[in-house]
This record gives sequence, structure tokens and C-alpha cells, in this order.
Amino acid sequence: MNQVKGYQVTEEILKHWEEKFVPTHDIFFFKENPSFFKADHFTRARANEISLDEKTAFLTWRVAGNANYVVKISNQDFHKLDEGLRQFILKEQLDLGRGMIFRESELSPLLNVLNKKDQTEFQTKLQETSFYDEASQENIYLLQGQAFRSLSSRIKATLLMAYANEWVSDYAFCNELSKGEVSELSKRNPIIAPYFDRFPVANGSNCLAAAITGATGNFEYIHEWMKEDRFLDLLQTEDYEMIKDKNIQEADVIVWKNQDGLPMHASYMLTEKLSFNKHGQTMFNPWQVLWIEDVMQEWNQDEFYVYRKLSKKPS
Repeated sequence: MNQVKGYQVTEEILKHWEEKFVPTHDIFFFKENPSFFKADHFTRARANEISLDEKTAFLTWRVAGNANYVVKISNQDFHKLDEGLRQFILKEQLDLGRGMIFRESELSPLLNVLNKKDQTEFQTKLQETSFYDEASQENIYLLQGQAFRSLSSRIKATLLMAYANEWVSDYAFCNELSKGEVSELSKRNPIIAPYFDRFPVANGSNCLAAAITGATGNFEYIHEWMKEDRFLDLLQTEDYEMIKDKNIQEADVIVWKNQDGLPMHASYMLTEKLSFNKHGQTMFNPWQVLWIEDVMQEWNQDEFYVYRKLSKKPS
């Protein structure tokens, strides 16, 4: 079975990744209203219309704040534009930080996993959507769904594994445990055990949903992109209360909040030291078993709070 840093990637997962990796259309962002397209103002309402799969493919949360206009265009229509216009658009996307735009140096981790023949095929597919950037003195490439889908199954699978590897920094913890230790941990947490060190098949599931699944014992939450207010409401419904004591116990929910008191991250405690965690809401962010100390280091910019399930007070 395929693995990324010890996290299993089944054929089913690869199939779903392949379908959702990059669509056959582009979403382009512009600082000024482009005269060659009918563009929409990039308002919050317009941003909310972008699907989860589009957000993940194009990394829209990374787009700079001075992106004021947005255009959706098919890959085919993009290729009908003259070369100069295509280069202008790609430079604008590079400046604004849109995803699926790769500098030559950034493309290396993907190219290096391919053999010479497959490297040539992949680079040939990218040539029509590339340009030489004088400032950085390297080639810039746009990866489109049309080009990706035309690659062989072998190349697509290899690229997806390499791309997923770039998203994951921690190695799968369960691989370091004995079968008996994994079995014991699973018995104590039967609802979330099937998700230990596993990748999702779709975008959307986030850390708040992972923590709530552990806290409620309801696996129906696991694939949800859970909002902050819903997360806090569910904690309250399950009789979880924020406590002053920072001595962490099994079944606690640890919540990191920003200066405005909004939850930025959450983990569910499998034991006093091990947590069930998810960094990010993409399909390339696995559900993880991690030492809580490691999660603390990752989120040390925000203050953490301990929520504990308390007995109901008699009415």
C-alpha cells in the first residue's frame, strides 16, 4: 500500500484525490479590473461562493489582500488567449499568491519523484502554461486540470503522493507503536480509531470537527468543516466546560484561541499525553495521533484552554 510519511494512502483515496486535485477551470485574481475579462469584485460574498475543492486547489486563503477582482475561466478558454496575455495573467497570480503556480525551484519536489521519461512528459504538458520570470531568473509553471488529467495514471499517482508529502510534517505515530498498543488505544476510543493516522477522501474536515467527534462519540461530525460557534455550542451541549486547571486529562478538549477569543485550533485527548488532531481542512491534511506537547509547540502563538466534561448539575 502507498504511504506518505507512514500515513496509508489507499487506491480509493488516490482516486478521490485525482478527481478533486485541480479542476478543469481556473479562478484568476487581479489587483485592477481587467479590461480583457468580465470580472467580479472579489468581495467576501464572492469568496464564499468558491467551493471547498476550488479553495484547496487554488489556495485561496493565501491570496493577497489587494486582490480586488476575480474571474472564472475554463482551461480551454485560457489557452485561446494570446501568449502575452497569458503571461500577464500568470505573473499576476504569482504576485498575489494563488495556488497551482509553481516556481521552477518549487516544482523540484514533484519532478524529483518521477523518472526521466515521466519528468519529460510532465514538463512538456506544462510548457504551454509557463513563462520565464526575469526577476527570479527561473521558469514559472501553471498546473491546470486539463493537463493533469491527460497524464498517465502512474504519473498522476506519483505526483499526488509527492504533493501530499509537502503538506505533512509529522510522521505517522501509530507506526511507532506495537500492535498491542494500537489495539489498546483503539479500544479506548472506538469511534475515532478508524481515523487514526488516515487521510480523508475529500476536502473540508477540520480540527474542530475532529475534536468534537472525539468529545461526542459521534462519527457523523468527522467530515464536517465545522465553524467556531457550532463547535462551542456542541461542547456546551456535551457538558464540556472551560476549567482553570491546565493539568490535561484523558477525554479533555484542548482549544487554542486568538486575541478575540475565537477558536483557532482544537485537539481531543486520547490519553493524558496523546491527542487526536488535524492540522488544516484539506484532503492532504491527515487525522493524526500526536503527542500533545508537539501540538502545543505548533500552536504556541495562541493561548490554550482546557475543556472538560463535567457531571450535570441536578435540576
